[in-house]
Amino acid sequence: MLSRFKEGTFTDVECGVGAAAGFAFAVSTTGTLVQVDLTTSLLEVWADGRAGQLACVSVCEDAVVVGGQSGVVRIFDPVSLDYIGTLPTPPALGMSNLPAADPAAAARAVAAARAAAAAAAAAQSATGSGSTAVGSPLLFPAALAVRMARSAEGGYPGPNRPWRRVAVVYGDRGLFVWGLPLRKRRQPQVPS
Repeated sequence: MLSRFKEGTFTDVECGVGAAAGFAFAVSTTGTLVQVDLTTSLLEVWADGRAGQLACVSVCEDAVVVGGQSGVVRIFDPVSLDYIGTLPTPPALGMSNLPAADPAAAARAVAAARAAAAAAAAAQSATGSGSTAVGSPLLFPAALAVRMARSAEGGYPGPNRPWRRVAVVYGDRGLFVWGLPLRKRRQPQVPS
């Protein structure tokens, strides 16, 4: 495990809030998310982001969101760093904003983008670098920045179900805002 930290560089850090207020969270180029106790400066928990190089982290009361190469954005529990889920990837490079009015032009653009992606993937596999999604010849832009915010009370989708907004900036200059339902924490059972 220590060699993993020795080989990587930390790329972003953020302090916890709520139940994780005593921790700092950092991500590294080796794809590791770490939780450090702020009072003792000791590594408490770590998790593999499974996103190649990680570039960014954002923390709120009920989630830690990390972004990395291939457009992968993963969500973890802020206390245990248990994996919660993954956001959808953005459109592949060259595939967004295709003209829908001319299906033939769109088909040609898709074919050209796939051919370019396949050529780039072959070149990257020869050099051992790159950011292709597993099992996909398409290239996806890296997630460069993530930030979370709570929706206003009574906001979408309703007052009984508040949401988190996750804004992600991707390497192709794309900005996506995702909505995540807040998870309700289980209250500890007190034996009677």
